[in-house]
Amino acid sequence: VGPLTMKGWIYIISNAALPGLVKVGHTHKDPELRAKQLRSSGVPHQYEVKYKVLVENPRRMEMRVHQRLVEVREGKEWF
Repeated sequence: VGPLTMKGWIYIISNAALPGLVKVGHTHKDPELRAKQLRSSGVPHQYEVKYKVLVENPRRMEMRVHQRLVEVREGKEWF
């Protein structure tokens, strides 16, 4: 099984310190762990997973979602 056929997560997270913004990303680990990893980034509030879905080819799916949201992109993975 190659990396393109592996299952992984697409997630949407938010943070009270960033009102009106969400982060759309992908991970092969539990999205809750990803949210905890981001916690050390100096933002005063915890990140909260708002949505997660297990998919085939999460990197490709993330890129598709980012393309559809390009008009509301605030930077990198934030919309």
